Amino acid sequence: MGRVLVKELDKIIQNDIISARKLTGHAIAQLIILTFDFDSLDTGVTKEVGYFDDNNGVFIRGVGSTLSFVMRSNTTGSPVDTMEVAQSSWNVDKFDGTGVSGVTLDFTKTQLFFMDLEWLGVGRVRYGFYHNGLPLYAHYMQHSNIFSSVYMSTPNLPVRYSIENDG
Repeated sequence: MGRVLVKELDKIIQNDIISARKLTGHAIAQLIILTFDFDSLDTGVTKEVGYFDDNNGVFIRGVGSTLSFVMRSNTTGSPVDTMEVAQSSWNVDKFDGTGVSGVTLDFTKTQLFFMDLEWLGVGRVRYGFYHNGLPLYAHYMQHSNIFSSVYMSTPNLPVRYSIENDG
């Protein structure tokens, strides 16, 4: 996407052209690998990168100085970010130097980000980063045997980069 100047109340979205498609009745497992550079985390600016649209998806969000992994769903009839987990609560590795990897990621530098997800309505979503050629997990969101319905209404989603000036 390159460097983008977002003026007051601007929003820019970049989607891939072809979304992944799930065949009815078949379980799906997907690995999504993306690069991003949030450049800086600024107050009043929301940056999102992942596998999502306006209704469903999984992605990383930077707002102000807070990074979060997000799961969006419209299974209730209207889209809502049903889970948003801040970096301080990531359950595998916070990537602040205190986790199992010992790695501190600098989110003002380019990152190689990945998510893998299981979907036949339920399953696990894992978020992580590649570091020195190795995939390192940061957080798991478990959905099977926990919820009474599917966690997203569809896995047929685009890869999306979004930046918005909220001020």
